[in-house]
Amino acid sequence: MTECINISECFPVEIQVNMQADYLFVYGSLRSTASHHHLLANHCQYIGNASARGLLFQVADYPGLVMTDDSASSVIGELYQLHDLSVWAALDYYEGCSDRFPEPYEFVRQIHKVTLEQGDEVNAWIYVYNFPFQDLPVISSGDFLSSSE
Repeated sequence: MTECINISECFPVEIQVNMQADYLFVYGSLRSTASHHHLLANHCQYIGNASARGLLFQVADYPGLVMTDDSASSVIGELYQLHDLSVWAALDYYEGCSDRFPEPYEFVRQIHKVTLEQGDEVNAWIYVYNFPFQDLPVISSGDFLSSSE
């Protein structure tokens, strides 16, 4: 699989329009009160608390989100709008999905719908867990920061 450095190298224009989300949904160590929020802090605007359909797993000392269509399963996080798109390189490196790492990556950046607390839906980038998860413990609350599981 060829890695795309920029969207225009891999997708036709009509698909690019839908893929150029400048929103990021974070659910673990990039959240505002978490250990690595400083990677985002000066590059974005906080939009609000949000959720994404999925299951949250305890991978190590960090969570992994696996997407699902099950409306009963949601992961709690925060939505940000990036105003400095150059931050993607640092975030991809932090999440281990840059060209500096061998494939397959533990996380992949994908666009999915997220729902804000007031019900609005937004397409946002999410770092989705990409390794086997069947034997990992589930964080049943869907909220990594309030989890003691």
